Amino acid sequence: MFGIRKFYLALLFNLVVVCPALSLAQKPLDDDKDTRVLYRKEFTAGFIAHSNGWGVGMRRSHHKTGYSKTFWEIDFISVKHPKEIKSSYYENAKGYVYGKMNSFLVLRAGYGFHKIIFNKGRADGSAIEVRYLGSAGSSLGITKPYFVDVIKNPYAPDGGIVSEAYDPNNPLHNQYNIYGRGAWYKGFDKMSLHPGIYGKFGFSFDYAGKEKGVKTIETGMILDYYFKNIPMMAFAQNNSLWFSFYVSLNFGGKWNGKASTAKEED
Repeated sequence: MFGIRKFYLALLFNLVVVCPALSLAQKPLDDDKDTRVLYRKEFTAGFIAHSNGWGVGMRRSHHKTGYSKTFWEIDFISVKHPKEIKSSYYENAKGYVYGKMNSFLVLRAGYGFHKIIFNKGRADGSAIEVRYLGSAGSSLGITKPYFVDVIKNPYAPDGGIVSEAYDPNNPLHNQYNIYGRGAWYKGFDKMSLHPGIYGKFGFSFDYAGKEKGVKTIETGMILDYYFKNIPMMAFAQNNSLWFSFYVSLNFGGKWNGKASTAKEED
């Protein structure tokens, strides 16, 4: 809960403090010196931190005018259950999450839009551009069995340790028999797919110093819905609806400039 509160406070800070401050800091467009070339194409990629995990994302955008653009996006993220707590009964053993049945990854693919609230004004990148955005699309959940190292024979020199997919119905898979977390690469042959949909809304702040460059900090919220509950934890509520706040850091560039200017297109 503390992590979610930090994301929520960061979002409120951007909306209440940053956006109004940036609106006052923008410089008007000068007809003679600050005419900007409109670059139609844009590509960005970056890192995502959200209230349930982390991941990476990329976007391919098309500028319709100097003040609006549409984009296709792909996100690949990890998701943790709120009840996940690492522990270990044995010293020097790898920490594991007791009760965890599956690791959960998400692949999103969707379509969205950007609209400028405050533009940079000057072509030299001396200000920050603020936009709001929205997107929606398909969300494919991927579960992979969570493996733990189980002590099969405590009298054997090595404890007879065997790596197995955690099963809450197996009497040996208790806190005293589980030695630690199993190898991460196990279980890829037993993955399951969980189709769903998602919606995203947020704000981005472009602080790139070059006209063709893109550097943004983005913050907002995401809602994922899956058609079935995601089986992540054995002794906790597993949901089909996931809500999270996110912050992302993105880098990229623009190209395919035309003779028309941003002013003329708008």
